[in-house]
Amino acid sequence: MNEHATDRFGQWATRVVATTLIDFVLAAAVSILVLRLLGPEDAGRYAVWIVIPETLARFGVLGVPAANTYHVARQVEKLPGLIGNSLLMAGVLSLVVALALAGYQALGGAVGDEGGVSGAVLAVLLLAFPGLMVAEMFRQLMLGLGLIGSYNLQSVLANFLRVIGVLVLLVLLDGGLAGALVAWSFGVIVAAVVGVMVVLRQSGWRCHVDRALLRGTLGFSARSYVASITTFLNLRLDVYMLTALTAFDQVGFYKAATSLTDRLWSLTGSVGTVLFARIAGTREERDRRLTAVVARLTLLFTLALSLLLLAISPWLVTLLYSATYAPAVVPLALLLPGVVAFALSQVLTSDIAGRGHPGYNAGASIAALVTNVVLNLLLVPPYGIAGAALATSLSFVLRALLTLAIYARLASARLRDVLIVKGNDWSLVKDSLMRFLPAGSSRTRH
Repeated sequence: MNEHATDRFGQWATRVVATTLIDFVLAAAVSILVLRLLGPEDAGRYAVWIVIPETLARFGVLGVPAANTYHVARQVEKLPGLIGNSLLMAGVLSLVVALALAGYQALGGAVGDEGGVSGAVLAVLLLAFPGLMVAEMFRQLMLGLGLIGSYNLQSVLANFLRVIGVLVLLVLLDGGLAGALVAWSFGVIVAAVVGVMVVLRQSGWRCHVDRALLRGTLGFSARSYVASITTFLNLRLDVYMLTALTAFDQVGFYKAATSLTDRLWSLTGSVGTVLFARIAGTREERDRRLTAVVARLTLLFTLALSLLLLAISPWLVTLLYSATYAPAVVPLALLLPGVVAFALSQVLTSDIAGRGHPGYNAGASIAALVTNVVLNLLLVPPYGIAGAALATSLSFVLRALLTLAIYARLASARLRDVLIVKGNDWSLVKDSLMRFLPAGSSRTRH
């Protein structure tokens, strides 16, 4: 394996994971404050309302973020065109959504009333929709450019601002559900603006719409779009299903469980994201063998963290969210096998997409999504939030098995090379951990 590629990846991954840990703390603070202050019923409404713009944004980006990383990692001179195209798409799609909502209301539809949200708060949430699209498009441009520091900053900034917003709007002003949603939207919008400014500076403040590049971007993203959409729906389908089939307080309990598992997903997802940029930017097969090392280490660490979380979950849920959220313990336990499976599949799908085969990921994600829908319909009515958690876990296990088979074929890899940790893997871990130490700390003092 190319030692320079391994070292560079180790530097990137260490910095991204370190920032993800900071983001973990901030996101946990937001979840703790929101769930404690709102209670299960309004926490359920909060979960539903934030997943709506997230879903719209995921559909709206059309797979462009991954295409942005792919193109700019290979040809940095395309950056001004990628910036202009990204802003154009975000603007046009935002206008379409705004007109659709306005038309729905003009026809007598009530938007927000049942979920306890006023028109003013709905307008703020509407602004979060383009913010989410722009933030993701420009984060991926930063990644492709190797701007790991800026990538990390934007990742942390949104949750930092949410913590401030929640403290002001919920704790000081007692703003309730509306205050929580405004705080969430505020973090999204400011982080998006910062992302645009950082990338524009890299381009010399130049941007333009490049129609030929746009066609090429959409051509690549069309292959990754289905995988991106179906993966997201696999993560968030349970919220929609529970909203349709149960009460808001049950969604609130489920939100408490997923707030903890999402943190584990974010850790493994950060490694996969960096790996995608690394694979997309290289044509050397020996560099691509890094994936197997990352996969088996990620699998081991995620399994260890999941077992620890399982052991302390009854105590942890009560400590963080109060005894009111005790019903979250069972779905949390049932989600953990899916967390481990998702960790492995995220690393492997990043490699597969980086090799230029996102269509294979789409097939695995579609199979998992269909399984998820069927199992939710079968399990949620009799078992509630436990059934939703089990359905999600099983669908991710299926996705992991499929992506493992695809990767093994593409990379001519043996299963044990992907799943079983080897002795020399620990050198990568050691080198990564040493980067946290101050310069000279590892030397013997005389």
